[in-house]
Amino acid sequence: MKNLQRLAGGLAGLSLILILLITAIEIAAYSDYSYYEREYSRLGVLNTVPMEMDDLMDVTKEMMSYLRGGRKDLQVITTIGGEEMEFFNEQEKVHMEDCRNLFTGAILLRRICLAVLLLSIAFLLYGGMKDPSGSWLSVLSRTLPGTFQRLSLAVLGLSLVLAILFASDFTSCFTVFHQIFFRNDLWLFDPAVSRLINIVPEPFWVDTGTRCLLLFIGLMLLVTMAFSLWKRIAERKNIFPGTALSLAVILAVSTCLSASVQVQALGVPQELAASIAASSASPADSLPAPVDLSGSPDWPEAPSVDSEAAILMESKTGKILYSKNANEAYFPASITKLMTALLTLERCQLSDIVTFSYRATHELEQGSTHIARTEGEEMSVRDCLYALLLFSANEVAQALAEHISGSFEDFAVLMNERAVQLGCSNTHFVNPSGLNNSRHLTTCRDMALILRACTKIPEFLEIESANSYVIPPTNRHEESTTVVQKHKLVKQGEDHYEGALAGKTGYTTIAGNTLATYAVRGDMELICIIMKSMSTHYADTRALLDWGFDNFSMVQLSSAEEPARLNANLPEGLLISEDEWLILPRGLEFSALDVQVDQLNGTVDANGNRPAGRVHYLHSGTEYGTATLLLPTSAEEEPTTAAETVVEETPAVTETKAARGGLQKVREAIRNIPLPSQESVIRVLAVAVDHWPITLGILAGLLILVILLTHFRHNEKRRKKRNYRYGGYTTTRRTRKRPNKYTMRKE
Repeated sequence: MKNLQRLAGGLAGLSLILILLITAIEIAAYSDYSYYEREYSRLGVLNTVPMEMDDLMDVTKEMMSYLRGGRKDLQVITTIGGEEMEFFNEQEKVHMEDCRNLFTGAILLRRICLAVLLLSIAFLLYGGMKDPSGSWLSVLSRTLPGTFQRLSLAVLGLSLVLAILFASDFTSCFTVFHQIFFRNDLWLFDPAVSRLINIVPEPFWVDTGTRCLLLFIGLMLLVTMAFSLWKRIAERKNIFPGTALSLAVILAVSTCLSASVQVQALGVPQELAASIAASSASPADSLPAPVDLSGSPDWPEAPSVDSEAAILMESKTGKILYSKNANEAYFPASITKLMTALLTLERCQLSDIVTFSYRATHELEQGSTHIARTEGEEMSVRDCLYALLLFSANEVAQALAEHISGSFEDFAVLMNERAVQLGCSNTHFVNPSGLNNSRHLTTCRDMALILRACTKIPEFLEIESANSYVIPPTNRHEESTTVVQKHKLVKQGEDHYEGALAGKTGYTTIAGNTLATYAVRGDMELICIIMKSMSTHYADTRALLDWGFDNFSMVQLSSAEEPARLNANLPEGLLISEDEWLILPRGLEFSALDVQVDQLNGTVDANGNRPAGRVHYLHSGTEYGTATLLLPTSAEEEPTTAAETVVEETPAVTETKAARGGLQKVREAIRNIPLPSQESVIRVLAVAVDHWPITLGILAGLLILVILLTHFRHNEKRRKKRNYRYGGYTTTRRTRKRPNKYTMRKE
């Protein structure tokens, strides 16, 4: 019988753990859709998928409804790039069907576990009723708490091992998980055609997995503490000191974990979190997201490009004019140094002194470009940037990385974090120089975004515009060093391209020729990125820049548009910012564009303007751009407040209210209490999950209160029972031993 009771206790404990695990995943995944919106914004999903956030959230809700069995298929039609189309392709539908089977299977498993838990508890209670040495709860108290605690320790240890494995190589572990439970591997999807992999990239799963794990651990700890309390009460032990200390430790650990997770959500070292937050608010990040218009019906015929990958983007509008394998990952070679320069300019003063380490000067590939710096040599950041951008010195890139982050590895983390902030979707840097590494990859599109951010810094353009620069003598070099501009189109000379202001060259045997170029003519700012070229990079760049300048024109909306004609329902006095531009192919007049206006109700900005509408410019089904209609606060009418429209009560109504008794008022107050709806309950759960340390603190506080009440009640019962032996009426220490008629014995 005891063996059966142990088996029942083990089944009950295991079932309860599985119930908590599935419930934690369900709450973390389904309780709060605003969590997905925050993740989409943080990861820059809309920079990759040309959609409005509202449309993307509608797709997310339909997807989650499908996973929970709320809808039978995934025929979700939405607006992408200005056109209505189906969001999920056939491969994604197969993958999502596997996800649905996994989710519904987990829900079924939870129901089975709940049934097993109830049956096991019933069996243990039945054993307690048959146990002559204890109460009907005795077997349950002896079996379930201890079994659950032992199993929970094993499960938490297993969770820790899995967390370490996923943290060491998340992609490999997640791929194995997919190979076990899915018919295809999501990570093998092509980002160029799969929107699903773009809206849920790897950092999203890392963050969501951490969220589920922390919630599961919190639930396990709470149940463990409850069982510990139950066990100590059943054994009539002093429950307060140990339990309270355990709760305090749990609260302290949970608070520290919460702070660590919030700072390191993207794997960024804590010492860099503040500076990353500051850089994320830079003007370059507020530029329009890139939108590919190269397939539009009005588009001019593009030139032939021999390089494997290329992109031509207009910087101010973010419109992609030409694209060839622009989202395919390639080895970037030395155009990587654009990101190194960007971070250096954002985080350092030009007068700062950089000291070259042994590692920076010796960990170089044979034959790589350098300016012969030695260990212990010192140079200013300004001199380093000239050597980095003009001459592509690799030891300088490594010295700057150590100067900013302390090591190449920490600087690579910072590079990847900054890339995400800029909207890069398929970039992974592992070193600051671009030297060969199988995991050092990026795309033409992502490099265009990085170069665009660089060109918004005046010091970058100043350095890039130089034909040559003389580095003064240092503490290890008595003579000066001259570095010369390597980019032929930027350098003044016979190969110079008119309007080319900045750029970067790159070459390795694996990457081939890579080239990044920024050129300006009039109002048009073009960025051209070439990757995987076999000595055709300059010719391809010239051809694309010529095509862009000759076949497109810029329109400044603040001077070309008349806001009053857009929509009669909008208030007068609307204006458009001078930073709003459109780029149109030659032959397409601005007046020929169709307009569609959406009303807004945004908050007042720093200039005292309130967004009142957004106008979309379309032609032949293609959206060429949008602009925000601003309304100065001085043009707004004073709103009528409730205080200005007070309705006076009649004397009869006043007398009637005064005549009502207090009971009537209480009844009305109770009648007016809003009952919680399902939506409000879910919202409360969502807030509780997002602020789980506070939730855990409240629950721990309530548990401490229960412990105190139980402790005092238990002591009161013991005191009364002890005093009854001395007469039943004595309740003080002084009168406890006084004899009375119940304790006096006749001799």
